[in-house]
Amino acid sequence: MKAEPGRLQAEWAGLCDELEKAAEAAALTAVAEALRKAREHLAGGRAESFAEQIAAAQAAMPAESTETSDEVLIDDPEIAQDVVVESTEQLTESESLLLRIEQDPHDAEALSAVFRCFHTIKGLSGFLALTDVEALAHASEDLLDQARRGRRELSGQALEEVFAAVDVLRSLINEFSAALASGHNRAPKAPPGAPVWQLITRIRSLTAQADGEGEHASFEVPATPETDGDFSFEATAVDSEDATEATVAQSPEVAKASPAAAAPQVAVAGPVAVPASPKPAPGGGQGAARAQQPDTIRIDAERLDLLVDMIGELVITQSMLKRAVQAEDGARDLERQMGRLDKITRELHELAGSLRMVPVRATFQKMARLARDVGKKSGKRVNFQITGEDTELDKSVVDRIGDPLVHMIRNAIDHGLESDPADRKRLGKSETGRVDLRAYHRGGSIYVEVEDDGRGLDRNAIIMKAVARGLIREGEVVNERDVLRLICAPGFSTAASVTSISGRGVGMDVVKKHIDLMGGALEISSELGKGTRFSMQLPLTLAVIDGLVVRVGQERYIVPSLSVVRLVTPEPKDVTQVRPSTEVLSVRGQLIGVMRLERLFDIERKGPQSRVAVLVEADGVQAAIFIDELIGRQQAVIKGLGEGLGVVPGISGCAILPDGRLGLVLDVGSLMRLEEDLQRATPFEFETPARPVKPREGATNNPRVEA
Repeated sequence: MKAEPGRLQAEWAGLCDELEKAAEAAALTAVAEALRKAREHLAGGRAESFAEQIAAAQAAMPAESTETSDEVLIDDPEIAQDVVVESTEQLTESESLLLRIEQDPHDAEALSAVFRCFHTIKGLSGFLALTDVEALAHASEDLLDQARRGRRELSGQALEEVFAAVDVLRSLINEFSAALASGHNRAPKAPPGAPVWQLITRIRSLTAQADGEGEHASFEVPATPETDGDFSFEATAVDSEDATEATVAQSPEVAKASPAAAAPQVAVAGPVAVPASPKPAPGGGQGAARAQQPDTIRIDAERLDLLVDMIGELVITQSMLKRAVQAEDGARDLERQMGRLDKITRELHELAGSLRMVPVRATFQKMARLARDVGKKSGKRVNFQITGEDTELDKSVVDRIGDPLVHMIRNAIDHGLESDPADRKRLGKSETGRVDLRAYHRGGSIYVEVEDDGRGLDRNAIIMKAVARGLIREGEVVNERDVLRLICAPGFSTAASVTSISGRGVGMDVVKKHIDLMGGALEISSELGKGTRFSMQLPLTLAVIDGLVVRVGQERYIVPSLSVVRLVTPEPKDVTQVRPSTEVLSVRGQLIGVMRLERLFDIERKGPQSRVAVLVEADGVQAAIFIDELIGRQQAVIKGLGEGLGVVPGISGCAILPDGRLGLVLDVGSLMRLEEDLQRATPFEFETPARPVKPREGATNNPRVEA
């Protein structure tokens, strides 16, 4: 049903009045005058004159530029950065909610929640006069308002446009953040005809369709270098309620958006590309700008309270220590207070580490969106499941697992899952492929896994490709574990063709490098026809560890306590040499591989062989490290080795010891892999028996592996 002309005129008169006030506030006198005349002409029923005055207002607008706006000044960069952080979090939450809505368009709770997210972004951007962000958030909010009120279903094109709005908003906010980081105090503005305005036009058009109002006042927008005169301005009567009052109780911190957020709707023929990344801020490269952006962490208030309490205890203990030192007979009291100080210091170390711990939820939610988009692009139905999103990791680790996960999920969907649902059905599988992303805590590590129920890795295809590339020799003895690791070689791929998603052989190589830089480990397991699992073992924190300080030769090492099983003092008869470079230790009837640090790290040592061994464990496999001396136990603050050394196999970092010397922190898992590599010439298998590298007869090259 079309809206009554009288009501439309009243609404447009009100809108012109608000825009006139906004123009006056912005010192745009010519625009304000044109809008005033438009309102008067509309009140007098002169529609043509109304359109002429609106066109005059548009012509009076100052020319837009991709440079920073002269009108919008950022007085408080800290507040602006808070807006960036909050808006980014709201966008991440929006993606998660939109994925829920895609599964159930009638999920009232999700519809209301995503509406509030966009409403919050609109208010935050209005507070800083980020007109592009505010206008797009406002348009999306109106569309979402229709969905939550039951006036339309958020599916199909409407849902895709809201997803596009999330992408464009993120790009605009990143651009604003980059400008802040480079020292600019002016907000960037998009020119007419930019993707943001084209997207607003499409969203407003959908909103108008749902309202059922087809009365438009149409006129041409004066040509600019960006528009080339191909755009037309449509003044569309839209019956959309502003839900500010309805949600203000739920978002009290949100400032009311400026009426000027109503953006011109530019009608454009054909699809519009969404920018993949924001342009660099003026005056500097975006990479440099990002490096200067402050890193923020949300901290539980209870942890902060505990920190304050501990600092109070530390101050009290310090006073008691001074008193004990000054007392004539304060030796006993001094010893007691030193013990108290040691306890508080240890607790502060632990708390400091916990303050850096954040859930992996935000990163996992981004992967859900990625899985959706890759599934649509590859034409596959994907059931993407997430578990363990509340698992906590060090912030520095969480920030770095995103890239490996992107490659693993793309690989799982594009190469792992079967393309034809009928093929899956014949194999007794669901027609919809399943990809699981999970995180869990085990021992002293966090495990992040990506598992699919697709084709699985074809061992023969991997071997044929590896032989063809000269990575292994035909007939060379390679165990199952090493075969699967071949897919992490640079440029390795058994994909039959290169797609826009993958197939160039750069994925798993990147994954392996990222995990090595984090001091983690990658394990791959697969069953042909059943699926594949990629498992990342990551350290809980890169900041503070508890470990045993040991000496080998003149060098000091720290063995993380979480990797230590126990200490033993074996007899010489308990150690057996089975190969020139391979020894095993018998412990309670169990044979355990021996790792000698002097051989692995080329340490010069004199005197008899060590008689003390530290039993360590990684990935369920135990090994014995022989040492010359156990110095003691210490909490150590781990420091990186520096860019000069980069990644050293078997070493995760270094720490300052109590005597001022430098101790290297051992990475037990990496150390075991280093030992395996050194024994390849004369292998001694602890796990899977080795098999000759010979493809089975009739084997086909399965394009499963993407590296």
